[in-house]
Amino acid sequence: MAVLPLLLALSFTACGLLRKPHLDATSGATAKQKTRKLALQFEHNDSEGTPYTIQTRGTAKNLVLNKLTTRQIEVLPDNDTLRVLMPWNYAILNEPIPPDAEGVTLIVDRMREHLRFLRKGEDAEQVYALAKESFEGKPFQIQSFPILPSCEAIAQDSPDMRVCFQRVLGRIVSRRFNIDVAEGQNIRLQLHITLDSTGQHQLQGVGGAISSDLVDEVKRVMSYFPKAKPVTHRGRAVSTQYVLPIQLRFQ
Repeated sequence: MAVLPLLLALSFTACGLLRKPHLDATSGATAKQKTRKLALQFEHNDSEGTPYTIQTRGTAKNLVLNKLTTRQIEVLPDNDTLRVLMPWNYAILNEPIPPDAEGVTLIVDRMREHLRFLRKGEDAEQVYALAKESFEGKPFQIQSFPILPSCEAIAQDSPDMRVCFQRVLGRIVSRRFNIDVAEGQNIRLQLHITLDSTGQHQLQGVGGAISSDLVDEVKRVMSYFPKAKPVTHRGRAVSTQYVLPIQLRFQ
């Protein structure tokens, strides 16, 4: 009898580099300079109600937005930038504003964003519809990979980090799983697990389980999973999900 842990795909839900926002020395002091109006269409899809700070060099006062809104913002005619910050001062955008831009569509949520500048003659509603479609289908990458205690010596951006994560959990399953609960049947399980923002593994479901005893055994084995350093995204720890396949095979 053998337990063969098969770790196929760790698909994580959770880009960018952590940067300390730098406010231009001219910010807030541009009232004396000539500015122009830029139409901002902002859509907020953040379920946490997170406020976003909008900055330009031409705006004397920053905008703090957390709902759907359309308004005019002040920008310099040339060499201005549009900056978007999270509440903990993590900059998710720092984009040059094209001199010929007449508007901007910005869609955000907790994990991603989409920015689109409008030029003269473009239809704002059509641009918004295209931006919305792109936003909903836009993939994103996690900023980091969860780190288990025995994997700390590996560079975080190395492919070996994923291999180490798989190896550690696979070893625990192989050594701890009680094969008797499978009642002599060859079974393939899929564990749907959440790694929360504190680094704890939480079982969400067990695909392929033929009895409650199997589910209970999965929970028991998972109690041996070590706490991990969670994934970080946009400057803070976030919850992620992964799938852990396990094959129980009798020989």
